[in-house]
Amino acid sequence: MLRSLTIIILLAALLLTALPSSANEQGKKHTTITLGAASVLSILTHHPTLGLLSGVGAAYSYTEYQREHNLHMRQAAYRQGYHKGQRDARAATTHTNVATH
Repeated sequence: MLRSLTIIILLAALLLTALPSSANEQGKKHTTITLGAASVLSILTHHPTLGLLSGVGAAYSYTEYQREHNLHMRQAAYRQGYHKGQRDARAATTHTNVATH
């Protein structure tokens, strides 16, 4: 009875993580670590089905975390390049104005 209840709870958790969420990058990282730990614990306590399901959930959560992390890195690089370009454009404008006057 307890085993089937645990499996039902884990399946519900996996289904909820599969839905689009607004969790931030740090939350996705913590979800990945928690599901990975649950997978290892389940396998060590001789519950291979539960271990496999939580392992699949951990793998999916990790891919979502990586996607979010890469998106943030691209956005930061874009912002840095944009601001650098703005500074370079202002500097070039300032130098040309000084040279023409």
